[in-house]
Parts: sequence; structure tokens; C-alpha cells
Amino acid sequence: MKRIWALFVARNLEFVRDRSSLAWNFLFPVILIVGMSWVFSGPPRPMFKVGVVGEVPAETTPGFRSTPHVQWIPYADPSQATERLRRHQLDFLWQPPDHYWVNPSAPNGDILESIFKSTVSHPKREAVHGDPIRYVDWLVSGLLAMNMMFSGLAWVTSLCATARSESLSDSRQLQWQRWSS
Repeated sequence: MKRIWALFVARNLEFVRDRSSLAWNFLFPVILIVGMSWVFSGPPRPMFKVGVVGEVPAETTPGFRSTPHVQWIPYADPSQATERLRRHQLDFLWQPPDHYWVNPSAPNGDILESIFKSTVSHPKREAVHGDPIRYVDWLVSGLLAMNMMFSGLAWVTSLCATARSESLSDSRQLQWQRWSS
């Protein structure tokens, strides 16, 4: 057990003394997050995405149609639109004049549903269930995986380089001994 502990301490000291490994493991993720936030920032997007199946007559539901900060996305096929609602790519799905779908686990869907109910009499509701994938779920795991891959790559590369330099120096010493004798 003492040998394993000594090896653990030696490798960690080796890692701490290597400035490039420290920079890649601690500075690179921060730089990557800042860079990604800069790349993906831009003009404001609408708060709500509402899918509309079919045509919307201009005289129906003027109150709901005039809701601010809504992006209206037309769909010809309700099955494609419900699949997008299930994956949280839509907040609300509406088939004029009074049929709608909502995902109960989507908070924006609840808001739009209350607005819709206040503007339409006797709406027909259908629930579509599906869980979202949070941004943090794939970002953090991706950064951790990238750090582990780099650490492994740096470790193997340094071991190979050390072994090669040692074997070269050993072979040169052997060759020199052969030539000198």
C-alpha cells in the first residue's frame, strides 16, 4: 500500500509541476466557456414558441394571436409538431380554433395555456409528456470528459517520451561501450 501511495504522490507532484497540464486542465475549460458564451450570445430570442397546425383565420382569437414575445411556427402535420412539443422544442401547440396540446412539465406551456384559456371559450386540451435535456447536463459532462481525455493523453505521451528518452540513452551508452572496447 505504501508503494501505491508513493506512486500516487509522485504522479501528482509530476502533474502539479507541469505547467502545461495545469493550464490545460484549469485555464482551458474557463476559456472554452467564455468563448462559447461569446459565440452563442446574440440578439434576444422570443420567450415562447407556439406551433400552429393548419391555417389561422384572422378573425379567430385575436387576443391570443396578439400575445407579445411569441414566435409562431406553422406546421402541416400535427404528429411532427407534437413530437417537437414532447422534446421541449415547442412550448405550446395550437390547432385553430380551440384545440391545443401542452407539455405539463414545461413552465412556458403553463403560461401560454393560461393566456389561451383566457381568450378562447371551451378549449380542448391534450397533454404531451416528455423530459427536457438541460444545457448543464451535456456541457459539464462534456468538459469533464474532455479534461479526462487530455489528462490521459498527456500522461501517456509523457510516459512514452520518458521511456523513449531512457531507452535511447541506454542504447547510446551500450553502443558507446561497444565502440570504446
